[in-house]
Amino acid sequence: MDLKLKREQTMRALSSLLELVSKFKEGSNDIILRDAMIQRFEYTTEAFWKYLKAFLKEEHNFLANSPREVIRTGLQAKLYDEKLSLELLQMFDDRNLTSHTYIEELASSIATRIPQHAKHIQNVLEKL
Repeated sequence: MDLKLKREQTMRALSSLLELVSKFKEGSNDIILRDAMIQRFEYTTEAFWKYLKAFLKEEHNFLANSPREVIRTGLQAKLYDEKLSLELLQMFDDRNLTSHTYIEELASSIATRIPQHAKHIQNVLEKL
């Protein structure tokens, strides 16, 4: 799949996530909205790291095979600073927690961080 198409898919996923982020209010009892936002967060992070992986290979000739490796390689390529790199790594930790366990308190906690995660994805995409 070409880089432009991967970027477009990532942008569409991010747009769908931002649509729910704008409706989500911290402390809300709307579990359906929260869970839908988490689902969109999961597929947005998946599209994001795969796009970033392809970008690093095509534009910088760097190979990376996992989300964490892609984030570290993006730091080496100077796509973002160390602070953002750490925040992106936290984002993938959150994503892994949402896709492998379901604990109500954990879902609520991660949901409050998703708006910031979405901004980080948006910032990186704007720079590329």
